[in-house]
Amino acid sequence: MMHFSAGRSEYDALRHRAAHVASRGLFCLAVIVMFFLSAAVLLAGCTSGADSTPSEDSSDGSVAEQATTSSESEADESGMDFSYGSRDLDASYNAENATYIRLSDDSVEVQGLGATAVDATVSVSAAGTYVVSGSIADGRIVVEAGDEDKVRIVLSNASVCSQDGPAISILSADKCFVTLEQDSTNALVDGSAYTLEEGADEPNAALYSKADLTLNGTGSLSIGGNWQNAVCSKDDLVITGGTYDVSAVEDAFRGKDCVKIADGSFTVEAGGDGFVSTNDEDETRGFVSIDGGTFDISAQDDGIQAYTHARLAGGEFSIDSGDDAVHSDGSVSVAGGTYDIVAADDAFHAETTLEVIDGAARVVSCYEGLEAQCVYLRGGTVHVTADDDAVNAASSSADGLSSEAVASSSDPVGEGSLSAADPSSAPAAGASVGAPAGEADVRGATPESGMAEGGVGMGDSSCVIEISGGYYVLTSGGDTLDSNGSIAIAGGTVLAQGAPNTDDYVLDYDIEATIDGGTLIALGGREMAQNLTSGSQAFGMASVSGSAGKTVAIVDGEGSVLGSFTAVYDFDTVVASVSGMQDGETYGIVAADSLEGANEDGYASSGALSAVDAMELVVSTSAQSGLGGLGADGQAAGPGMAGDVRQGPGVQP
Repeated sequence: MMHFSAGRSEYDALRHRAAHVASRGLFCLAVIVMFFLSAAVLLAGCTSGADSTPSEDSSDGSVAEQATTSSESEADESGMDFSYGSRDLDASYNAENATYIRLSDDSVEVQGLGATAVDATVSVSAAGTYVVSGSIADGRIVVEAGDEDKVRIVLSNASVCSQDGPAISILSADKCFVTLEQDSTNALVDGSAYTLEEGADEPNAALYSKADLTLNGTGSLSIGGNWQNAVCSKDDLVITGGTYDVSAVEDAFRGKDCVKIADGSFTVEAGGDGFVSTNDEDETRGFVSIDGGTFDISAQDDGIQAYTHARLAGGEFSIDSGDDAVHSDGSVSVAGGTYDIVAADDAFHAETTLEVIDGAARVVSCYEGLEAQCVYLRGGTVHVTADDDAVNAASSSADGLSSEAVASSSDPVGEGSLSAADPSSAPAAGASVGAPAGEADVRGATPESGMAEGGVGMGDSSCVIEISGGYYVLTSGGDTLDSNGSIAIAGGTVLAQGAPNTDDYVLDYDIEATIDGGTLIALGGREMAQNLTSGSQAFGMASVSGSAGKTVAIVDGEGSVLGSFTAVYDFDTVVASVSGMQDGETYGIVAADSLEGANEDGYASSGALSAVDAMELVVSTSAQSGLGGLGADGQAAGPGMAGDVRQGPGVQP
C-alpha cells in the first residue's frame, strides 16, 4: 500500500380550454372571442414600404448561406441544401401594391386584385401579397395560383377557423410565404373532421400546402390541428421567424422534402412527432435542419424526426418525448445548441451515424442516451442519465452478435467456465475463450476467464464508439459505453458510471477498447468488469469499493490530482486513464468526501489530496490479459499484471 501526502397568456389559455369543447362551433367561437380581446384589428401597421422591398414577382435572388456545416462531419450531407433564400429571411413587403382581405362572420371584404370571396371562402389565384385581418368562425383561405407564382399571405391580427377542412389550403403555387405581421396575434384552427373526396387522405393539416411553404415575420401564430397535423407541406417547409403555439392530434410541423428552421419560438404539443420530414425517395431530401430558435416540445412520438438526416446546429431545446427525442432513419449531427431532454426511449438515435460536434445536452432521463451504428463524440458538453445504455453502438442489421447474444451462447458462470482465481486453468497466451484450440485472439492476449466478449467472429466491426473531444458525464442502469464492435478514445473527458449489482458493464465491447488521449474515469461493479485493451496512453484498472457521493480522484505520487469524478452509485471497480500517465508507473486512487475546486460532477484536473491509504493503480499501454477485466468472481485475471486489476482492500465508505 502506497502512502500519498499533500497538501436549473391569455391566448395560450384559450387554446387549451377550446381543445376540450366538444362542439366545433363553440370551439371556433371561443377562438374569436379571445382574438378580439387580445388583438387590434387595424391594418395601418403594415411593415416597411416599397423602398426596402424586393419585387414580389422577382426570383428568390441569391441564397443566404446561413447554414453552416462542420468540416468534421461524419454524416453524408452532400447534395443537401441547408441554406435560406433571401425571401425566406425578408418578411417585409410593398404595402401599396398589396391586396387587403378583411374577415368577419357577416361578410368577407376584398380590396385589390388576385383574390375573390364567395360566402366564407377566400380564393387567391395570382402572385402577389395578400394582407389578411379580422376573424371568421367557419371559413378558409384557398390558394390556387400558377405553378410559377409566388404568393405572400400576411397575417395581421387574423383568425381563421374552419370546421371541416384546413384554415389555409395552398393547392398550387411555386412558393407560398405566410408572414406574421410585427406585433400581430393570429390563429389558424381546423375542425376535428374533414370533408374529403372518396378515397382521399389529404389535405391533413390546419395549414396545408402542396407547394414550398415558408413561415416568417415577427408576430405570433396559434395553430390547432384538430384533424391530424398542424402544419404540413408536401414540399419544403422553411421557418425563419415568428412565435408559434401549436397543438396537433398528430404531427405539429411536417415537411416532406425538408424542414429548415433559422429562427423562431415554438411551443409544441403533438400526439405524433413535433418536427418531421418524410421523403424516403431521395437521399438529398427528407432532412430536418435547425440553425436557431427556442423549442419547447412535448410529443407522444419523436420530438424531432428525419428520414435521411437530422442536422442540429443551434437553438435552445426542451424536449419531452414518448419515443426518441431526436430520431433519424439515417444520420444525426449535433453541431450546436442546448438540449434539456426527457425521453421514453432514446435521447439521440440514428440508424447509421450519430455525431456530436458541439453543443450542450442534459438528458435527464431516457432508456438509452446516444445510439447509432457509429457514434462519434467530437465535442460539446453532454450529461446522460439512462435506464439502459448511456452510449450504444449497434447495427440494425445485426451483422455481428451483441454481447447478450454472445453471453447466451457461452458457458454460464460456474458451469464449465474457467476460474480467474486459478491462473493454472487459464488458456494459453493468444488463445480465445470458447474458440477451438490453436485459434489466436485478435488482440494477441489471453481473454479473461468467464468473459463472453470479443474474440474472432464475435464482434461487429461496423459498430464503433469514437471519442476525440468534449466533456461527457454518463450514468446508466445498463451498460454505460456499449459497442457491439470497438471503443476508441483519443481525447475529451469521459466520466462514466454503471449501476451496481447488475449484469451490465461500465465498458462493454466485443472487439477492443483503446485509448490514445483524453481522460477516462469509469466506475462500475465487479461482476464481469472490462478494462481497456491497449493504446498509446497508459491506463489501469483496480478493484476499489466506495459509496455513492464519494469523489474518486486519481493522484500521482505527490498527491496531485490528475482527474476526479463523484460517484452516483456504489462502485467496486475503477478504470482510469489520464493524459500524462506513464507506462509502468504507479498512481493512487483516493475516494474523498469532497475535492476543493471540483465542478458539479466532482471533476477536477488539478488540486491536491492527502491520502494515507490510497489504492495503488499500476498503469500500462496494454492489458496483458486481453480484455483485462475481472472474472465472474471478481478476482483478478493475472495478479500483478500491469494495466489490469490490482487487488487490495479498496477505499471503504
